[in-house]
Amino acid sequence: MIPISAATVPRRRIAEILLLVFAFSAWNLTGPAHIALFALVILFLVDWPVAGPRLRRDPAFWLGLAAVILVTLLAVRAALLFPETAERQWPAIWEWASPFLFVVFAWWLRGDVRLIRLVLLAALIGLVVGVLRKSDWALLGEALGGMRYHFGQPALGIAFIASVALLGLALYRPPLVSAGSGQAVRTLVIAAAWGLAVAFVVAMLLILQARGAAVGLLAAGGTLVAYRLWQARGAKRERRSGLVPAAMILVLLVAVATAAIWSGRDRLVQDLAALGPGGDPEALAWTSSTAIRINLWRTGLEVFAARPGLGWGPGTDTTKYLIPNEAVALPAATLEHAPGAAHLHSVIVEALVRFGSTALLIAVPLAILLVRSGWVMWRRLATEDPRLREWLVLVALMTGLFLIYEYRLVHVDMRFFLLLFLGIWYSFSLRPDSDPA
Repeated sequence: MIPISAATVPRRRIAEILLLVFAFSAWNLTGPAHIALFALVILFLVDWPVAGPRLRRDPAFWLGLAAVILVTLLAVRAALLFPETAERQWPAIWEWASPFLFVVFAWWLRGDVRLIRLVLLAALIGLVVGVLRKSDWALLGEALGGMRYHFGQPALGIAFIASVALLGLALYRPPLVSAGSGQAVRTLVIAAAWGLAVAFVVAMLLILQARGAAVGLLAAGGTLVAYRLWQARGAKRERRSGLVPAAMILVLLVAVATAAIWSGRDRLVQDLAALGPGGDPEALAWTSSTAIRINLWRTGLEVFAARPGLGWGPGTDTTKYLIPNEAVALPAATLEHAPGAAHLHSVIVEALVRFGSTALLIAVPLAILLVRSGWVMWRRLATEDPRLREWLVLVALMTGLFLIYEYRLVHVDMRFFLLLFLGIWYSFSLRPDSDPA
């Protein structure tokens, strides 16, 4: 058991408020979100007499420290090798290492399902408020008419967050809608709020036309149905009660994903032309979003192969520095088109380029740690909240896909998501009644 003295209670209450402020502000008001983040870290340090004995035996804590040290050393090395990139190496330390602060979030959450639900609700409300606040409403007509609009935020990042929110709303429909059972007015209000939230998020995904988020929803829906099929191997009633809601969720997700892909059908046509047998790999492929990604991934692996050991540095941009300066011999088409891309559109490829094989020293232990802590989470939520554990696992799948096809790890929207998501995921390993690390 983790000793919790009377002196720690006020800190716990303050941390709960800060978690809610962070969740509400993450995709709404990034200034207050950063203030809440740093306040949580300071409060964590103040609470170290309580947290220290537990975390000194926890592998996630030491892995986070190792990540900070490794990123810092590689940033110093890159600044010495490429002095002109030094100004990008120092902020890159924070960008790459800050997601490991998920341990701080996990410590304050500690598997408290009630608090986790409140944090997720605050994040959903903050997402809606942020979209309403940042959108240019003069463009509403064009957006409803088929124009792709980003709601004043990075399109791919906010689309991923919206897809995660839609999955949560779909999974929690039964308990939310029945929450006011026996009280007609309350039931109606909750059902109406749920319906409006779903309609809002669906509208976002259709206007954003983010095909990657659509693919993530399809993968999540299919996995959910497969799991419910496996789960319902027993009585017919159990099979019926588990499969019907899952099938309804799958239908919703497939409909939304199909509509989102169809709304961007012009880009789909370009992709098919570029990737088809008649596509010109030296020209037309660089005009198709999917083919551009494939070309950038291939280019990134070629750059990685030039420095496979320690990489080029955490703040060294491939498309903006290495390729224009011809640090590696590349085809003429790559030299012409690649600098127009902001990045390599993949966290995995970027990590290999920037950290070389040393990226595996952090990535592999992190993956093992998350799988192990996921098993703890799965067992603990079996009776407390099975929907939450399904949501966490499915979002983990969606996140893995997102990290493959997009590079937003160094941006605020994805960093904040990882802090919340990984903090919730790992928090069950830090519960007072959890097994020793």
